[in-house]
Amino acid sequence: MPGSTARRGPLPTGGCYPPPCPLVLGLSSYRAARSVNGTARHATALPRMKDDMCLVRGIRLWMGNESAAGDVMLWAEPSRASALIEAVRAAGLRLSAIGGVDSGSLDSLQLDDDVRIFDDLRATAVERKPKVLLISAPTGGEEPALDSRTISTLRAAGTVILTSVPTVNGILEAAEIGLFRESDGVTPASSIRLAPRVRRHPSFVAAADVFETFGRVNLMTVESFATRSAGGLTASMLSAIDAVMTVIGVPELADAAAARPTKRLVDLDGSVAALLRFPDGRCGQLMVSDRGPWGWRVTLTGDSGRLTIRPSGFDWITPDGERKDESRIAPEASGYESTLAALLKEAAQGTMADSMTDWVGLLSTAEAVLLSSRTGQPEAPDMIARAAHSSV
Repeated sequence: MPGSTARRGPLPTGGCYPPPCPLVLGLSSYRAARSVNGTARHATALPRMKDDMCLVRGIRLWMGNESAAGDVMLWAEPSRASALIEAVRAAGLRLSAIGGVDSGSLDSLQLDDDVRIFDDLRATAVERKPKVLLISAPTGGEEPALDSRTISTLRAAGTVILTSVPTVNGILEAAEIGLFRESDGVTPASSIRLAPRVRRHPSFVAAADVFETFGRVNLMTVESFATRSAGGLTASMLSAIDAVMTVIGVPELADAAAARPTKRLVDLDGSVAALLRFPDGRCGQLMVSDRGPWGWRVTLTGDSGRLTIRPSGFDWITPDGERKDESRIAPEASGYESTLAALLKEAAQGTMADSMTDWVGLLSTAEAVLLSSRTGQPEAPDMIARAAHSSV
């Protein structure tokens, strides 16, 4: 289960550690203040620090009033660019380059004079080797922009690759270009991280404290929405599946329906619903769409009742209808831009403590959902994964 991702970086000038962010510190206080009888509390208090100036400096750094080291390179559609640029600024990072398939439309953005606009993702990434490469739109073209050699070059340069959409047209293509081929204990795919992830959101991190007490989850329902500016239906689909894999794992079967069935994840549009079946008898439900503002809700149901997690916090309701526990996250720290900004900062500072993204499980499940929406029959992610591996 995911835990707190708060980790301290190098000492800044003045000899004090800046907090990773006030919210994460608040979660630490929340955990410390948890009472024996489970009385509800709010995750809002900051812990006392010996040096008040250190706290002020840390908050200013987190809020972006002081620049953090590192530059960010974006690949985005024009409609998504503004929100991403705001997230970069909120993280206190420097936008060095922005590109997209339709790079000419990016000229209308309000950018600093030294920001480069480009249309060749592979060449520009290898040339500039940014601290963080954030991809929020399909890379386009017949050939993948990020092949195994390019990813290995960026990894060697210390570039962190974050993406909300697949960087390939499917799991078969990923296998063919060697993204799952292991070398020195790592695969190129392991250098690409899904972002943002439900499991990394502060409310989910807070809820992780009660997972062991809650016990076995028999049913998991995930509702996920992402506007086009936040990655659209493709992003909401991957985010929802990743959440299910975090709690239960990769499903045995996926039975789905889509408003507009398609063969490729990057072409998804509208809404998708799916029933996921697991070999131990547990089940999951996905309801994903790009027809609404960014947000998500995870509902875990078991013998201990219902645990509902959303960006604003979580609530644990017992089978008798009593509220056993709850948490609330500050509104200014729970939205899409603030969540992404915190992740960008961790990536730039090299303090990401999360496990790698399981792209084999993620892509095979997503493609099973797409296939089922076209055939009308349940489809097995494992069969899709094995077919991809056997093709190379």
